[in-house]
Amino acid sequence: MAWNLQPVLLAHEVLVRCGRDEAAETWYAAVAARTAEIADDHLKRYARLGRKYGMRLPSIADRLEQQFVGPMTVDRLRALVRPAIEELRSGREPTALKRLEEEIAELTREPSGAGFEAPAWLEALEDEVDQVLSEEAEAEADAESLAPYRCIPQARLSLKEARRQIERMAGDR
Repeated sequence: MAWNLQPVLLAHEVLVRCGRDEAAETWYAAVAARTAEIADDHLKRYARLGRKYGMRLPSIADRLEQQFVGPMTVDRLRALVRPAIEELRSGREPTALKRLEEEIAELTREPSGAGFEAPAWLEALEDEVDQVLSEEAEAEADAESLAPYRCIPQARLSLKEARRQIERMAGDR
């Protein structure tokens, strides 16, 4: 089921990354509604098996409790990282940061996992922050490497002069 939902999840990621929050929320609600029955069935089956064999597997329980829409929540979180960083750096009102904090608070209300490794959503956030910061560092390095060429004045050529220069270069071959 998770494999079949990959295109649906990808569409949601595109929506949140493009800032189409209303459309993303509608998409999320539609997916949650359409998969709720199957997700509930999986949870009931897991509970029966847990009672039957006297075992609890926290990582599997967490995955099932996400009810197929957990990755969409992580997409929303990741999409808020870049705007939050930009707001902090520019001194603008931190609306994306506040939304990010609210989403994180919601996820931290219930403990998840086996307790010996960080939750997947937290690792995804860390990856997103690293990616945003590395892209910015690369952009700064590119800008610095091009700095000597920024001050070269533009030379406007007439069509006749451009053709003359092209013909001259072609003749030099």
